[in-house]
Amino acid sequence: MNKHLETIFAAVRSILLATFTTSLIFGPSSALAVQNIATWDIAGVAQAQATFDLVSFNAGAITLNKTAFVAGAATTTELLDNATVPATTAVDFMIFVNNQNGSAVNNINIADALPAGFTYVPAFIKVNTANTCAALVCTPAERAVLYENAALVVNQNVEPTDVAGFAAGTISAGLGAGNAQLDVGAGAAFALVFRATVD
Repeated sequence: MNKHLETIFAAVRSILLATFTTSLIFGPSSALAVQNIATWDIAGVAQAQATFDLVSFNAGAITLNKTAFVAGAATTTELLDNATVPATTAVDFMIFVNNQNGSAVNNINIADALPAGFTYVPAFIKVNTANTCAALVCTPAERAVLYENAALVVNQNVEPTDVAGFAAGTISAGLGAGNAQLDVGAGAAFALVFRATVD
């Protein structure tokens, strides 16, 4: 009986150790913290959520990652987990898919509903399909290149003419929300960048 309970507790302990939360803390001395969570699926099959964090979630050899940068900084400045920024700061969030499979992954859908505490900055959705990462986990330099080379999408609203858009408080990419289909080729990466201000 004790051995059985020990096994259960060990399993619970490893689940707890594997669970983490991340936040962007704002205000000069505010204890308020807000999570910005992205969800995704591949052809309708849900994958693990990604919070604002440098940890990768993977489905085989494809990962979804999320990070943030100080918007408009003279040099590319990636924010670390639990970064503290003052209210009204503009933050560029970057959600990126890194496909290290030997084949393309088609029909990926990403959704990021902005929580209270952030205000979306209109007409600032960018995507990057031109750059790649050498391995499953992108280096800080590779993340910076993905961010710096992202280009504005033509239609900022959710429309079938662009792969990404914004509607009803959610930034999305892929067919699931009504955008164009998002496919990521073998060894390729896709980055989605959007800007929000800290309330």
